[in-house]
Amino acid sequence: MKTKRWTSLCMALTATFYLAGCQNWGEVDDPSGNQKVPEKPDTSAKLLANFTFEENLNSNENETLITGESFVYTNGNEPEIINDSDKGKVLHLNGGYLRIPNPLKGVAVQTGASISMFVKMPQIDIEGALFSFTDDGASKLFFTANAFLNYDGNGGFLEVNKPTVAITNIFSPKAWHYVALTFTEKGYAIYIDGKKRFDTHNNMGSTSGKTRAVDVGTFDYSNITKLITSVPYLYIGYGAEKPTKELYVDEIKVFTNTFSDEDAKGPNMGSAEKMVAEYKFDGNFKNSADDSQVGELITVEAQATPSAFFKDPVRGMVWQQQEGWPGNANGWAYTQLPNPLKDVPLTGITISMWMNPTKINHWDQVFVLNDGTSKYWLNAAGYMGFNGKGGFFDCNQDAAPAELPVGSWSYVTVTITPKAFAIYVNGELTYHTTKYVKWAGTADATSFDYQSILNLFTASEYLYLGYETFWRAAPCMVDDLRLYNYVLSSKEIMAATYSATAYYDFSDNLTNLIDAGQVATLDALGSGTVPQFETDVVRGSVLHQHFGAAVNASRTTIVNPLQGRTDLIGATVSAWVKREDNNNWDAIWSFFDEDNSDKVEGKLYLSPNAYLGFNGTGGYFDCNWPESTDTKAIAVGEWSMVTTTFDATGFAIYVNGAMVFDKNTHKAWGAIDGITASAFNYNLLINLIKSSPRFYLGHGSWWGSAALLISDLMICDKTLTAGEISKLYTQTKK
Repeated sequence: MKTKRWTSLCMALTATFYLAGCQNWGEVDDPSGNQKVPEKPDTSAKLLANFTFEENLNSNENETLITGESFVYTNGNEPEIINDSDKGKVLHLNGGYLRIPNPLKGVAVQTGASISMFVKMPQIDIEGALFSFTDDGASKLFFTANAFLNYDGNGGFLEVNKPTVAITNIFSPKAWHYVALTFTEKGYAIYIDGKKRFDTHNNMGSTSGKTRAVDVGTFDYSNITKLITSVPYLYIGYGAEKPTKELYVDEIKVFTNTFSDEDAKGPNMGSAEKMVAEYKFDGNFKNSADDSQVGELITVEAQATPSAFFKDPVRGMVWQQQEGWPGNANGWAYTQLPNPLKDVPLTGITISMWMNPTKINHWDQVFVLNDGTSKYWLNAAGYMGFNGKGGFFDCNQDAAPAELPVGSWSYVTVTITPKAFAIYVNGELTYHTTKYVKWAGTADATSFDYQSILNLFTASEYLYLGYETFWRAAPCMVDDLRLYNYVLSSKEIMAATYSATAYYDFSDNLTNLIDAGQVATLDALGSGTVPQFETDVVRGSVLHQHFGAAVNASRTTIVNPLQGRTDLIGATVSAWVKREDNNNWDAIWSFFDEDNSDKVEGKLYLSPNAYLGFNGTGGYFDCNWPESTDTKAIAVGEWSMVTTTFDATGFAIYVNGAMVFDKNTHKAWGAIDGITASAFNYNLLINLIKSSPRFYLGHGSWWGSAALLISDLMICDKTLTAGEISKLYTQTKK
């Protein structure tokens, strides 16, 4: 489910520009029988220049010396080569820029040209140029951290992703990122961190024309390739209307010819942080993060009551492990699962799973690693241990207070770094290096070298359930075993407890903490105001959504993480909101589907009046229609957690953890053909949620955007219970 953000995201800007080639043939043919088929031109990418900044501003690629020259903006600082903790020596620009003689000038190319670099920004500058090609006159091409591509030249102009039109929020501050741009005579593509984010048909606004006064429907992209192979200079940190703010760059590379999609992923992208294993136990032992990895049950001694898949009334299909060891009356079997972290160097990991012990067993194990020399284990009695290369420890061995409750599901998460561990139960930090019930080992908890455990993950061929440590298999049901190659944050762990498929905390970015590949975008319709981040005295960084009528809405667009979920039977949307006025009509959020190709379309939305509206395939309803009632359920000028749940049986609206409205309790109701709230077919809502490609803030109802602040938006793929919502309120209240 999750593909986490890159922790040290590497940015290489790669812009690839295509140029049609031609071939001149001789005027006289060879004699008959001596003709040769002409060789195909070499269209592979060839490196022309490489600026590594190890010692100076030079490139010596292909034995051709190219020297960059540094310049300073007014009141700026001289560019300098510094040591970066992630990348070693890099170029630091803070009020300065680099000018490079254009390596592409006059070069005959077959398919185009390319430029790449790593970039890091302390604060994201969406207006200053990351790079530009220019003749210091009327012709220029520049690119900014908004993925804003701007061309001005003899061929007219082109503007893509202009900041005044939309804020893309594709980069995070204080992190290295990788970007690739490709151009052909038919269009372009922009890759961010190894993924194609924008192209000719998918962008956040594109305009072009012969002049600024005359727009045209098409743009001749050969104008760009002509420019970059003719202008004298390539600039780094210069070229837009405003000076570029502080910037770090490294490994600037210039190529002739173009990159493939695979090339556009750039170097070292394979080490990105992500969920590497998800064993759902839906009747099989398949790793849903890699279908090629499938585990198996290995029976050592025949089981009278076998370990087996079991349909649990709460979690559906799960794995039920039976208690066992050699000589046990019930026998012994264990589960062997492929370890995707084999041979992967690690600086941190996260292990998470749902556990439901069927009885107390302080000694036998649930999760195990054992490479024949070292062992690591965790069980449902809260006992975690290690023994092998690097020493041993027993944390909470035979400690009753650490037990998980028998007969109920608990979400257990363990994070490990070289210097520390943490154990979370149901999203709450429970034990760590300075808090535990019992500890014994070759070193105390604060000084033990936990790199030994990380090394064991790297060395182990398999993960196990119920395998040999000094004990064997504990009686426990297990579900959704997940393994990450990095340490999840406490917010991510908390969100996973609620089966969140999207979680936006709006801490100065629009990244889905559950899936870093999903990044929301901000824009406004008509003359509306684009939402922006603000610092709130209570909740810190939040998103400010402005009032706007339907044609001038202040809008946030989010990829719907529930689209296409054929298994979806329930959903929950929760967010903290702070109303700025008494506007009861305009939207807080919506699922909005305008495409009926799957025979489903419509809108499902919520307004500050706790007005829930549905209008789509199959019917419509209005619950708490503002013209009929002012519910006052969501206070003005105060932070409230507003949670809405859906399933086939109905809906419920909660404010601050308490249910205020559902199909049986509401202040106003109207529906197609006079259908009552208790009789409405709520499967229609689930169908729309599964069909909608987008989830919006401030857009998608019949009206516009409500004026409010928003924090901690969560979308879950299940109907949260009243108890879960009450707990979520307690956990996220500030």
